[in-house]
Amino acid sequence: ARLFKIKKFLYVSSGAVYGEAKDRPGELTHPLHPGDLYGASKAASELIGQQYENHFGLDFRIARPYFFFGPGRLPSEQTQLFKSLLGPLESLPNLKLEKGADQRLGFTYVEDIARGTYLLYQAENPKYKTVNICSEEPVSFLEMVRLAQKYSDKPTSVKIGPGKLFPRGETLDISIAKKELGFHPRYSVEEGIKEYARWVKENRKT
Repeated sequence: ARLFKIKKFLYVSSGAVYGEAKDRPGELTHPLHPGDLYGASKAASELIGQQYENHFGLDFRIARPYFFFGPGRLPSEQTQLFKSLLGPLESLPNLKLEKGADQRLGFTYVEDIARGTYLLYQAENPKYKTVNICSEEPVSFLEMVRLAQKYSDKPTSVKIGPGKLFPRGETLDISIAKKELGFHPRYSVEEGIKEYARWVKENRKT
């Protein structure tokens, strides 16, 4: 970006930078404390980008989305988490996760993530350049499966073992996104899964 004289850069980070926060972590109240390599890589990239702003004047902004899903890739083309939770929409067989039955996360429909990210990029001289973007509605893995099965063409079984799959808090504090960007999630998790189910039916391979 610096070499090509790009003045504004928005980095899509992740709520994974907070690790397993006990409450809803906010941009100003919670330090970076990733609990795995993915979160650490995102945190490191944030710090590098901020140094480019400090040293070279790059307008560096950070969006921190959280566990988003929706059109763009079929469940079969995604990580094991989303393949297992949303696989019923594609009638995938033998779906299972070793852990996760005791975990809830702020799963967010991709259109809400895209809109929040766009608002952050377009904001003129924003007071805060690091913004959480996600749903405020934590949903369990088991509920995600139930909703996917509800909008599936045929019955599909999913096995999820006890415990938590990731060192993550349930969801993020989006107060800054609301106040500074006017962002509010438009889709509930069920509405998002319903929309995604339509896309999957139109785009699946079989």
